[in-house]
Amino acid sequence: MKRLWKVTKYTLLTIAALILLVLGGAWFASPGETPAFVSETGDALPQSIAEIRRVEIGGQEQFVVIRGRDRANPALLVLHGGPGTSETAMFRYFNAALEDHFTVVHWDQRGAGNSYSNTLTPELMTIDRMVSDTHELTQYIKAELAQDKIYLLGHSWGSFLGAITTSRYPEDYIAYIGTGQISNQFESENLAYSFVLNAARQAGDEDAITALEGLGPLELTGNSSSEIMEWVYAQRPHIAQYEQVENAMSPMVMMFQPLFVADEFTLSEKFGFFSGTFFSLENLFPQVLASDLNEEAPRFDIPIFFLQGAGDLTTSEPLARAYFDRIEAPEKKYILFEKSGHNPPFEEPELFNQTMIETILRSDGRSN
Repeated sequence: MKRLWKVTKYTLLTIAALILLVLGGAWFASPGETPAFVSETGDALPQSIAEIRRVEIGGQEQFVVIRGRDRANPALLVLHGGPGTSETAMFRYFNAALEDHFTVVHWDQRGAGNSYSNTLTPELMTIDRMVSDTHELTQYIKAELAQDKIYLLGHSWGSFLGAITTSRYPEDYIAYIGTGQISNQFESENLAYSFVLNAARQAGDEDAITALEGLGPLELTGNSSSEIMEWVYAQRPHIAQYEQVENAMSPMVMMFQPLFVADEFTLSEKFGFFSGTFFSLENLFPQVLASDLNEEAPRFDIPIFFLQGAGDLTTSEPLARAYFDRIEAPEKKYILFEKSGHNPPFEEPELFNQTMIETILRSDGRSN
């Protein structure tokens, strides 16, 4: 017993030391500031911008990070996914190369990350309100950077928000870029359901088969928002299990590692990172499921680009392509990322960055 206690005591001390080491590292990596662009001698580059701002948008203070090696470069507003999941840390970690060619604006939308507030009510979480927020922030960016138009990039839920915003307000945007592009999300959910149930049957995975058959296809009529979201939460692990993606990444690598080392969030902000996620999802995602971009945004008066993962089950690649084919636009290009699923910016970051810089930025002669 005495020897067992000794082993246990040293084991506990080792675990405690590791926890302190991790927390200490996280504290040092969490200044709540965004690093400046500096020359080889350590001097700040005079034309650069690297700032965190709290901007009042739609009557609520919201968290914005603006970064670019040359603030005269075209502005790129990034709309994160979720709804309610800030991707500032992920885009900073995987896609920092964009900051050499664009002035990148990261934004935690209302209900997400550092823009979550427990004063938010469901009435303040509507698609129209989010579109209005996006348009208002666009006006702010244009004024702050003295630019007539900006680029807009939307990922996942952000692609739904971005498509509607740019189709309504084309005069403010150079081009729209969608990745993990939503089209008809209700149909996408049921296509994914059929795929994973088939895959489970082929694999003889009795636990998954029982769970999925018990779940049944998604139905909106007669179900409350909470019941709809329970279905979504139950299906997502099976998509992760059976999605056929060469560059599939674990959440630890794709999300938690970038967040751990992100300068822009303090340690307490990192611990509170997901505070608004379920609130945002449960208020906004059922509205997305009841919408269809084929009807909501069938026409764009600006160039559009879809950067879609070949293995995407979350926002169906075939449905995204069919939506793209129907769209009327002065210029459009569909680019398939063969090794990606739902997250081309993070699963194939070098190719994604290269595409943004060499294909999209150069498409209108704005390369530098």
